Amino acid sequence: MKNLTGFFLLLKILILLFLFNFSIDSKAFAQEQISEQAEIYYTIDQEGEISFKYLIYLSANPGFTTAISKYTLSFPFEDLDFETIKSNGENLRAHRETGDGTMQLILDLNDELLNSSNPIFIELDGKMKTSPIREVGGSMILTLPGSASKVNIKKVEIKYPKSFGEVRNFFNKWVIQHNEETITLKSFDAGKAINLLWGDKVVYDFEINKRLFNPLDEPKKTFDLNIPKAHNNQKVLFSEIAPTPQFAYQDGEGNIFFSYELGPNTEVDVVVKGQIIIDFIAENERDDLEVFKKPILTETKGYWLLENDYEWNRIKVFLSREGITESSIEQMDPETKQLFYRKAYNYVVNRLELANFKPTSMESYVRQGATHAAENRRNASPEDYVDFLSAIYREYGVPTRMVEGYVKMLNKEFYHTWLEFWCENEGWKSIDPVLENYSRADYFDTKLINHLIVLSRSYNYIRPRIVFFDEDEFKVDFAKGLNSETLDVKNTVRVNPLKKAQEDVMGILTIENTGNSIISMRDFAGQENISFSNHNALQLVVPGQSLDLPFTSKLSSLRKKENLYIQYTSINDETILKPVDLDIREQQFWWWNPLVISLKYMIIVIIVYTTYIILSKFFKWMEKYYQ
Repeated sequence: MKNLTGFFLLLKILILLFLFNFSIDSKAFAQEQISEQAEIYYTIDQEGEISFKYLIYLSANPGFTTAISKYTLSFPFEDLDFETIKSNGENLRAHRETGDGTMQLILDLNDELLNSSNPIFIELDGKMKTSPIREVGGSMILTLPGSASKVNIKKVEIKYPKSFGEVRNFFNKWVIQHNEETITLKSFDAGKAINLLWGDKVVYDFEINKRLFNPLDEPKKTFDLNIPKAHNNQKVLFSEIAPTPQFAYQDGEGNIFFSYELGPNTEVDVVVKGQIIIDFIAENERDDLEVFKKPILTETKGYWLLENDYEWNRIKVFLSREGITESSIEQMDPETKQLFYRKAYNYVVNRLELANFKPTSMESYVRQGATHAAENRRNASPEDYVDFLSAIYREYGVPTRMVEGYVKMLNKEFYHTWLEFWCENEGWKSIDPVLENYSRADYFDTKLINHLIVLSRSYNYIRPRIVFFDEDEFKVDFAKGLNSETLDVKNTVRVNPLKKAQEDVMGILTIENTGNSIISMRDFAGQENISFSNHNALQLVVPGQSLDLPFTSKLSSLRKKENLYIQYTSINDETILKPVDLDIREQQFWWWNPLVISLKYMIIVIIVYTTYIILSKFFKWMEKYYQ
């Protein structure tokens, strides 16, 4: 009996050890035996303050039992104020760990048993100490996490005052419910992030601080610095550019470069500040459709070439199952075109897998190109997604552009790559298969409000190359106000000294940019009878910079001041007509002034002498008459 009692004691100890070894926190919940699901509710009041409620359900498969001692939730905020923390209706003790803008909430579940007949229901509610709603240039933007930790989100609900108006832009799929005083958004597939916008514009302040250094003994070395470009519905304004670049230019795709020449063993700290404005009611594209039907925009070469017969067969089978059997976009009707754009995008999103992608890091990835990405699809980089989708679109005759820039998250920004394609009836459309794969949010049918474009490529798959900035060298934040564009120019025409009766003249037009927008010389236009001999259409005139342009013209045309004007266009496609200050001086020789003075005196002498003769004769006549 004693041995039997000892046996049962040993068995009890072994069972407790077994349960202890299987007690888990949320990091171990990837076991197939356990299910984590959650519902999240946000309520926004009239002042923009946000309260939240997290309902988390833990369940186990039939026949599986475990004891849970600790349960950890991770939040991308560290200023959450919890009012209630309960498990199955009982208050819980919790420990918080914060740092780097995040918080971990460690719940003490006291070895609570979890099995199919005893699920665990966790309830968290409270308020955010600091509201994540930002006022941005007259609009409001809200970014929230869709999930805590790796919990499967069954439902997300956001309720906000009706006075906020309709949500213009969001990435997630929502059901909208209008109530008497509030509007409720419900999503059953919210993904990892929630982005909402009330308004027409999003405005960002940006700042570039880049040190350029020439360590060589060469006489001069030129550094080209990429600057955010005006593109589709993105506008760029500048508040500071120091020092002024020796030369600024656009390439054929509108990418902006500031060029600085440095002598041997010299360095310069470049500072560029301004605003980037994403305008949702602006025109989607400035150029004519025919420009984007150039064959070069659909060329399949290099990284944009998919040389894999198996993959092409797989793509065509996938598309045919969706009802797409045509071999080019020109053969499709409008409805089929829209279907093709989306299904090809979905194919790439689901076909490739990201290689340790972290959206807040500056990690570099190996770019494989479309062919190698198809062969090594479980180790794809963001560039591979873009290359793969470009190869498919271009093969079907759809123009594409690879875009590089920065994505603004709630607390920081990160370098990223995404795609634009020419969509019939819409123009250039931006899509992001990488972030859709990562976050499960919709990055195809939604305008990308937080994607800031620096550079695009459509002619060449590797050029131009982007200048990478460290985290401290390129900063972006939501702007509190919106700066209006000031396109202002002071221009002066100086004509070379003229010879007498000279009609053909030469001179200099001095353009001084006194506004906050860059002037493009691409659409530079003056009068038809003024010919500029050294006009570089790719050159730019940055704020605070002057440019001298030699010209030839007719003197009679220049003297008609009421018709003398120059039209200027900014990179944001704003135009202005400015009158010209005219400075015309006739050429003079050393003897000219003495000759003029002598002639004046001679004329006076002649007049006086003639008057004297006439008066003398008159008086003599009068004298004879009265005698």
